[in-house]
Amino acid sequence: MKTVLITGAGSGVGKALKDVFSKNGWETIALRHQNVEITDQKSIENVVTKYHEKPIDVLINCVGVYDGPADGDPTLTTIEGFTHVFQVNTIGPKIFADLFVPNLLLGKEKLVVTISSIMSTLAKLDEYAAQHWSYGASKMAVNYAMLSFNKVHPEIKSVLIHPGWVKTKLGGKDALIEPEESANGIYKLITNHQSDLPNGKLIDYEGKIIGL
Repeated sequence: MKTVLITGAGSGVGKALKDVFSKNGWETIALRHQNVEITDQKSIENVVTKYHEKPIDVLINCVGVYDGPADGDPTLTTIEGFTHVFQVNTIGPKIFADLFVPNLLLGKEKLVVTISSIMSTLAKLDEYAAQHWSYGASKMAVNYAMLSFNKVHPEIKSVLIHPGWVKTKLGGKDALIEPEESANGIYKLITNHQSDLPNGKLIDYEGKIIGL
């Protein structure tokens, strides 16, 4: 049985990913806010200790926060708020991947998938994206961080996935797809086309390459 570890599995795309992997027979380690605080080093280290020497085939960094309501203003205006966005969206996922390298090397797939966003690309810098610059910038930063991760650990594939515009708290009520559609697409990419997943590239949940 293969094992997947998913952060941010308490709601939205993360929960949908937990459901689809579990339904298809994977051992699923679903981390929610209740059992790990992504912005707290000790909390992350406690999880790492708990799963010491546990082979993990796939790590999915799905935890994420927005910088304001998806359906409109107000956006963040404080250093504390901006810092939190980068802690959750950029620093936490990178530290998680770094600390779980021994587990990933014990697994067969040796794959890290990080949920990024099309808003991380300069091509999508319109007025709306500019108002939510800290979210886009934090996702651009996590792209860089996970490209760096692969440079240091070339034996572990690092893939960045835009989940689509999903009907979640982050995506808002006007989004185009349900979490289940996004999760099913990501699951198929991981399980059916692992050898074809572009290392160090940003793709969408259907496998289309998006320019960084």
